[in-house]
Amino acid sequence: MGSTGSNNTIRFNGMNSGLDTEAIVNAMTAATKLKITKQNRKAITLKWKQEAYQSITTKLTDFQNKYLDMLNSKTNLKSKSTFNKYSATVSVRSADGILKEGSPSGVSVRSNSNAVPGTYEVKVLQTATQAKYQGAAMDSSALDLSQYSDAAQSYSFNITVGDKSSVISFNGGSADSVRSQINSQLKDAFGASNTNGQGLVYVNDSGKVISSDRQAISMTGVANMYGNFTFNMDSAVKDGTNKFNITVGDETVSMSFATYSAEYFDQDDDTTLGAMTRESYQNIYFNEQASKLYEQAVANGTIDSDALKQQAYDKAKQADYDSKYDAQLEKAKEGYETELKASHDEGIKDGSIAEGTSFEDWKATQSEFDEDAFKVAFDEQYAQDFDEEAFRA
Repeated sequence: MGSTGSNNTIRFNGMNSGLDTEAIVNAMTAATKLKITKQNRKAITLKWKQEAYQSITTKLTDFQNKYLDMLNSKTNLKSKSTFNKYSATVSVRSADGILKEGSPSGVSVRSNSNAVPGTYEVKVLQTATQAKYQGAAMDSSALDLSQYSDAAQSYSFNITVGDKSSVISFNGGSADSVRSQINSQLKDAFGASNTNGQGLVYVNDSGKVISSDRQAISMTGVANMYGNFTFNMDSAVKDGTNKFNITVGDETVSMSFATYSAEYFDQDDDTTLGAMTRESYQNIYFNEQASKLYEQAVANGTIDSDALKQQAYDKAKQADYDSKYDAQLEKAKEGYETELKASHDEGIKDGSIAEGTSFEDWKATQSEFDEDAFKVAFDEQYAQDFDEEAFRA
């Protein structure tokens, strides 16, 4: 019979007395326990490897989605806009030649992917004054809208209602168009009526300027918004496309040296753009060239009017959407076709699809590619990734 000692070791009397059976059992199972321990260590190591691979896969997927996805135009490494980025800064040089921080009033600089790197200086040789003529007070009942029908010109007049004055600027066009432009600016300048939302000051169908609260109205004559200034490039003009914008009032005309240099900067036809220096400049007179600039800008779609800008923006955005949609749709259809083929091959192997069934016959029994669902998903992703501010710039 067995007995238990003070150390809880199981012992046997008789022939087996004095044997440490626990030590014997441990010794006999030691090799097996070692194998189990090694397998546990391998399992832990394998788990660590899986976690490391999963981490790498996640990072690679994030990298692909951010830098290789065509829908992410801002960060896509294949997009020209990722690399064709230029910045432009403006500084002020005082009379003693010292550069000062801050942008001068009336001067702005914008750059695009076609900009030629370099330093350009604009020196004010003569301050410009907007051309205008001052007329006598106008009779508000004598505003003839039909005389402003020239769409190639812009006009302005001063109006005082009570003790508040404003300058109203508008483009030529039909009488209805001119009246609409004037009323819109009058509403912004003098406010809207609380009763019908119409401006407190407005032009009626007969061309008369009306004040809803019957305040005194005075106006000075309409003038064409043309003037002149002297433009000087104080450094060498680079060969290639050099662009700048000229703004008069609310209208901006974009000009390119490559397009206009022969007419404005090289009329003698004896120098090249690369040879232009700070001494080579000429005056640009808007009162002589305004009509031509306007027609050219309209033809090129560069005139900064709300209607043309919005039209150009809408067309550009639609083109961007269409190109990306078509590319992603084709890619999605190819992926769907690949998945179907893989499913067909797997079904043939495991017997779920009868042997000898062609892919085309089997495909006819499957759901077709859901383009409507794809479009919904694409539209959501496009709206999420689309950067309107960057796109307009």
